[in-house]
Amino acid sequence: MKEFEINTPERQQAFIAQFGKECQEMKAIEENFRYSVEGAMTQFGSRFSSLQKARKFFKDTFGADGKANTKSEFKKLANRVYATKNGNPGFLTSSTRKG
Repeated sequence: MKEFEINTPERQQAFIAQFGKECQEMKAIEENFRYSVEGAMTQFGSRFSSLQKARKFFKDTFGADGKANTKSEFKKLANRVYATKNGNPGFLTSSTRKG
């Protein structure tokens, strides 16, 4: 936790709360990325320039059903919504650029 400066009681509390939220109240080890297009827009709308472009990303990336169903697909969505956010290194590619 020192590496990421989670070094005060407030930051530790915030980290644990966020981790719990993203990992189904600490029942899962990984964040769940089974978002519909609409759910992704609600959660990560700033990472897409419009609902239409979000729908295109989901269809182009995840196929006919437009949903992330595998760990590989979860990773593609995570890279799209978290790249260059909150100090994360940029992993934007042509398939993950905001659009």
